[in-house]
Formats: sequence, structure tokens, C-alpha cells
Amino acid sequence: MSKWLELKEKIQSIPEKERRKNLVGKLAHYSRKTTETRNSLAQSSQSHRCSQSVFPEGNFQRGADQLRKAASAARTLHKKLIKQIESVETDSSEEKFRTIDEYAKAAHKSLKEQWNDLLSNRVADFEKLVKAASGANLTGSKNLTEILSRLRAQVMSPPDNEDAAKCIAADLESLKNSVSTLGLEGRVGEFLVAAAEGRGDPKDLGNPQIVAFIEGHKLWNLLSVKLR
Repeated sequence: MSKWLELKEKIQSIPEKERRKNLVGKLAHYSRKTTETRNSLAQSSQSHRCSQSVFPEGNFQRGADQLRKAASAARTLHKKLIKQIESVETDSSEEKFRTIDEYAKAAHKSLKEQWNDLLSNRVADFEKLVKAASGANLTGSKNLTEILSRLRAQVMSPPDNEDAAKCIAADLESLKNSVSTLGLEGRVGEFLVAAAEGRGDPKDLGNPQIVAFIEGHKLWNLLSVKLR
């Protein structure tokens, strides 16, 4: 038997037709609110799982705690109404509904903030490098720019389904692999970014790895090395 039917039977057992009518009206109102909150909690819960699949190392504990509190408050309220349906009219029940709603909103807010921080920082890690690679016209730099653009568009919106989460995770992995394939890790990448910003150190040109990269990509004419 559904929760709604359980509550409905409780109401029908109450004497006084007018009182039953008032309770039905109030319960219908709270039923709509409960449905909205339940859907919100379900969506937040799914978004938390999807976000964690992209950033397993991320700390999503605060939002998860809010979700647990909301679920616990909802169970407590349901038991109370099943036991005594008239309590739906009490201030304590009204407060409990507000509390559940606040927990749901807090969980969503926490998730958005954490997701924003994690993805923004990850994008920032690659931003200068991709810009430098693009400025040097390196093969594959266009693809890197497109990937970075897609990731920027996701910063404010945590994934709400598994497919979206998989796409973001794939883009992050592709970005990392592409940078590695282009040989832009470590000192080479640091030098390329510095040179692109006009603050390269001539001493770095004595590094065989950097020289090999420059010659391999024919970048001598594109570099602007600031003398110190």
C-alpha cells in the first residue's frame, strides 16, 4: 500500500466531515510539497553519485550529510503522520516540512560549490598550457582547445546522469593524455607556457629535452624568450 493510501485511510477514519475535508486539503498541499522535495533529493543524490564518479578524490561529504539528514527527517515525519494524521496541522509538522526542504536545498548548493571548485581547478591546470600549444600551432592543439571549451561549459552544472558524467570524465582523460602525447609535461610544458607569455628563461635552452621539443616542432621562430 502506498504512503498516500495509508494516510488517506487514516483521514477517512476521522469523524466530522468538515474536519476530514480540511485535513484532506492540507494533506494534498503537503503531498505536492513532499513530491517536489523527494524529486529534488533524488536528483541531488544522483548528481552526487555522478560527480563522485568523475572526481573520486573529491570531498562531497557535506552534501551527502545534508541528504542523509533530509531522508531521516522525512522518515520521522511520515511515521508521525501515519500514527496521528491530525498532527499534519501542528506547528512541529510544518517546521519538519521546512527542515526537509532546507536540507534538500543545502545539499544541492553544497554539490554545486564543490563541483565548481573541482572542475574549475582542473581546467585551470591545463588552460595556460593549451593556450601556449595553440599559439605555437602544435598538431592536436585545436582538439585540446575544443575539449577545454566543453569542460568550461560544465563548471556550473554538476552531471545529473551517468552519460553526462562519463562524457566529462572522458574529456578530462583525453585532455591529460593529449598533453602527454604532445610531450607537454614537466619542464617542456613549463617552458612553453613561459615563452608564450614572454617570460621564458634563456637558460632553459640548454635543456636537451626542451631543445629537442623545439626542433621537433620547428618552434624557434615562434618563441619569445625574455632575457634576464
